[in-house]
Amino acid sequence: MFFDFNIPYPTHPNQQDLDRLDLILKRIQSIQQATIAFNVTSSEPFTSKAVEPIQADQFKRPGVELLTRVTVEIEDTKKNYQMVLSNAANQSVDILAVRPLTLDVSRHACQNYDVDIISINCATKRVIPNHAAAQVAITRGIFFEICYAQAFHCKERSLFFTNVKRIVDVTRGDNLIFSSEALRALDIRQPGDLRML
Repeated sequence: MFFDFNIPYPTHPNQQDLDRLDLILKRIQSIQQATIAFNVTSSEPFTSKAVEPIQADQFKRPGVELLTRVTVEIEDTKKNYQMVLSNAANQSVDILAVRPLTLDVSRHACQNYDVDIISINCATKRVIPNHAAAQVAITRGIFFEICYAQAFHCKERSLFFTNVKRIVDVTRGDNLIFSSEALRALDIRQPGDLRML
């Protein structure tokens, strides 16, 4: 079984975007049975409107389960992003994730946000929480996501791998998810290929 919880879905898809997604799904389907999540990224507070662009019905395939996901990019802890369980919009998504853009937001997300996944951008500096904050998130049942396609597209690959090592260290390998964040079908890797990275 193949899992990928981060296939970027454009906010305003055109035919080229839909063809790209179709090629990605064909590649995933050729590997094995799969569960994937179409991901819409937003920097606005989380509402049910964030999921509206996803038209998953046209991508249904045998052996592929499709989920919906919203990732909210946050750079200020003082702004109210509605990342709480009582938010009615939680019913409209299968997975709710946050991508912290600063170290302070990363710590705050570990301790306060009611999310399923904290997606770490390993291609940037200073976003990995410390060990204590990461352990709080793990205790709360939050998973940390590493998107391996960033290694193919970032300028500083050494920074990517340094951050991956750091996040594995602070989490002690617990509650880690490797997702693709694939922008092309060639970015999709089988689980065995990830060991080679």
